[in-house]
Amino acid sequence: MILWFAFIGNATVFTIGFVVLSLSDTVDGRLARWLNQRSVFGARLDSASDAMLYGCLAIGSLMLKWKQLQPEIVWFIVPLVSYAMTTGYGLWKYGRIPSYHTYGAKYSQWLVLGGAIAMLLDWSMWPMRVASIAVTLTNIEATAISFVLPTWRADVLTLLHVLPKRQKVD
Repeated sequence: MILWFAFIGNATVFTIGFVVLSLSDTVDGRLARWLNQRSVFGARLDSASDAMLYGCLAIGSLMLKWKQLQPEIVWFIVPLVSYAMTTGYGLWKYGRIPSYHTYGAKYSQWLVLGGAIAMLLDWSMWPMRVASIAVTLTNIEATAISFVLPTWRADVLTLLHVLPKRQKVD
């Protein structure tokens, strides 16, 4: 739906739609935790909807800001490649897409939201560059989590939460 506004060239309404969808995703996650309604299905559904939302952001941004984004394209390609690697590794190892919802992913979501607003409304590209770095680091962490975990698991807060505990030697 929001892609329609990018197609017709309305960056403001596209941006508002992205903000509303991003915030609803945040509220949905918090409500699920608050009401103790977390589930593996919910985590997988949330990951799929996140991928669709960020896919729409990428496509809409390219439709609306192609000329401005051409010199910045590496800032889009690197996080997309890191996401593809994380997803591909999870599919290869577990037969399904990782749904970790790490702290890094939560912080990155806010950085992407701010970066998207700044970019789409022609304020600055720097917030999106910072978001690009954060997303890439988050995807690297997710790949490392997949490397460490022997079986698929949802909702892993950080890599440190899945590293083997060292035994104290007296």
